[in-house]
Amino acid sequence: MDISKLIQVAASTAHKVNLLYSESHGEGRESWQNLTQEARNSVCLGVIELLKDPHQPESSLHDSWCVHKREQGWKFGVKVDIDKKEHPCLVEYSELSAIDRRRDELFKVVVLSIVNPGQVYGHILTLLEHYSHPSL
Repeated sequence: MDISKLIQVAASTAHKVNLLYSESHGEGRESWQNLTQEARNSVCLGVIELLKDPHQPESSLHDSWCVHKREQGWKFGVKVDIDKKEHPCLVEYSELSAIDRRRDELFKVVVLSIVNPGQVYGHILTLLEHYSHPSL
């Protein structure tokens, strides 16, 4: 499987798990198919960041996500508003709710379950150096 496909599979699967987790807590989320391309790219970039350093804590992944969102013009808001580019998770990791921190944990576990970095780590790093994501 090429790196682009692997990233897509890991991203869409992690998103699906987080969707089910969110629904189990009474929160609505968009399915992968209904996400904007910008949102899909954001999830894919999370996969790429994790693959660069599979041992990084969830807080580092969250920090990277926040940087990316802010670079795209997003800011903090009490609820997700795509038109206003507002998101309630644009805060320090320590300020996230337990549910949001668990979503980050689930993301990491799912991605690393799909992509075993121990087997492909060096190969993934080499491929990532040459991978050009549409949003980059």
